[in-house]
Amino acid sequence: MDLLKQFEYPLPGIAADIERISFETSGPVEGSFTVSNTGGGELNGYITSDTDSVVFSPSKFEGNTVEVAYRLNMDVYKPGEYIDSSVIVVSNGGELVIPVKIEIIPPEIYARDGTRITSLMDYMFYVKQNPVASRQLFTQKEFMMWLVSMNYEHIELYERFITDSNKERAVDNFLVLNKLKRKAKLSIVEKDIVIKVRPYDNEPLTGVIPVKISGWGHVDLNAAQAVKNNRMKLLCEKISFSDFDENGIFDLTFVVYPGLIKKPLCFEKVIFSGDIEESCLITVIKENAIEVSMSKECYGTDDSGKLHVKNRTLRDIMLGIVCSDSFVKFSGKRYLIGAEASIDFDVKLSALQSAQMSLKKQSIVNSVITVKSLTEGIRYQKDIVIDVGNIL
Repeated sequence: MDLLKQFEYPLPGIAADIERISFETSGPVEGSFTVSNTGGGELNGYITSDTDSVVFSPSKFEGNTVEVAYRLNMDVYKPGEYIDSSVIVVSNGGELVIPVKIEIIPPEIYARDGTRITSLMDYMFYVKQNPVASRQLFTQKEFMMWLVSMNYEHIELYERFITDSNKERAVDNFLVLNKLKRKAKLSIVEKDIVIKVRPYDNEPLTGVIPVKISGWGHVDLNAAQAVKNNRMKLLCEKISFSDFDENGIFDLTFVVYPGLIKKPLCFEKVIFSGDIEESCLITVIKENAIEVSMSKECYGTDDSGKLHVKNRTLRDIMLGIVCSDSFVKFSGKRYLIGAEASIDFDVKLSALQSAQMSLKKQSIVNSVITVKSLTEGIRYQKDIVIDVGNIL
């Protein structure tokens, strides 16, 4: 054809149905756009880009309406990076430049409540706020695919974790593995506990063994009596993280049954096993119904003292007092005692008694004060030895 005649026909023109390619993505993306001829003749040309991450098909075209597919290759990009590039279409109908703006974002997954999770750190916070829902999410296929999409390096260990029947422990091990938390530490705050039981008190008494947690997450802790018996009972034998209060304390409650304790002293041992191997000793002291003591142990030949009495029977009692020697004198032989009392007495050796001590070369002579209960149903008797003599 004559070259001049070619100009008698309209020349091709080029247009595209998009002005730019712009999106956020965490993985490979595919799309397309259409190139069309806005003039005469037949349009032909080729497509290129200033980045190797975008591949076009076809890269060469011929026709008046051509659909061009593109695919974004993510192998060399990391979350947070940007692709700022251009698509250049060169044709016999002119040239097009299509800007390409792509932001690489982290892979994401959505929990059932709509929470968006884009990183392992996000998942850690979700575990703290929603422990049950996070365990459910952990075992879903979508969670594994999310890990795969971020090229998670411990996928084999994750597959082992999800086979654990204890999902709370599985999630905790997963977070520890990824250095998102430390294993929670447990300690027994008090390892020696004393419980005092009032006499004639048969009502159950409660006490607590404080357990402290440092950190958060799954704990495996069991509590058991060293020797099973009916004198004491633990109200909980399996302790979990949800049992601890906001201060990291859990009070393991136990009950003591005084009516079954026959001895003045009773020892119960609680053994903890699991994350810690420790024990707590509980000493149950059954207080005496009556407690008698002296103001001092040694008295002069002309002296005075007090007999102190504590009554824990919760009622008035009658006490009888008998002295083995005449030089120890109380004003009476019977005393009605309430909750407590101090009874005065005198110590006074006669001249004859003092002379006898001197002849025998005795500086100290012992005397006995016998105190016993005269109240029906209360058995108590105690002999108190006191020293009487020439003291400095």
